[in-house]
Amino acid sequence: MKRISLMFYGPLVLAFWVTLAALFRHNEKFYFWYISQIKKWCQHILRSLDIEIVISAESRNIFAKAINVVLVANHRSHLDSVILLAICPLDKHLVFAAKKELFRVPLLGAGLRQTKAICVDRTNARKTISTLIDKTTKLNSNEILVIFPEGTRGEKKLRKFKRGAFSIALQSHRGIMPICIKETDNLFPKGKFFPTKGKVYINICDVIPYQNIEKYRDIELANLVREIMHSNCFSDEPII
Repeated sequence: MKRISLMFYGPLVLAFWVTLAALFRHNEKFYFWYISQIKKWCQHILRSLDIEIVISAESRNIFAKAINVVLVANHRSHLDSVILLAICPLDKHLVFAAKKELFRVPLLGAGLRQTKAICVDRTNARKTISTLIDKTTKLNSNEILVIFPEGTRGEKKLRKFKRGAFSIALQSHRGIMPICIKETDNLFPKGKFFPTKGKVYINICDVIPYQNIEKYRDIELANLVREIMHSNCFSDEPII
């Protein structure tokens, strides 16, 4: 019953939030309130879907203490972004990159701007990286850029990491916070209209501070972080 209700009132609630964002897009106080409500709404969505997040106190503590970092996570499902928002501490703000076409959609564009989402041109990789570096250097210490370095959703294996996320971290002088997400591909695989109920497992690896990575080239750092995530969370899966 909860799932059926979500299908009907979910779009209405989304329309309500983005309308508010359009009306108060220049109000800084509204911005902080709006972000907190998005996190609560993501938690509510997961409860309605009977999806339980399993995460240790240690992982939550790492997230709570993280400052001046770029968040890199594996990508298995459309659920991943909702999961990350649901576990994000109240004093942190996750900044996502979104393709420029979404910013042109009435109301939705206003909602994205209110969350400080970064508009990127996916047809121009060099311009995209340059934009993300510029925007990331202007974020405050508790604002965290989120990047899925695999570049696309993968299934049952940790794909090769693209270097972009790590170039951004290096050039914006930020550390890396690796987050491993497991089981979202089983609950909400490609081609499925609605997720099934179940558990999602989150493991947050220790933050790698900028001082420990500045000596690396971006491709070396990409391989290092991928190996850390594989050994910590995906050692039972093939690595390609």
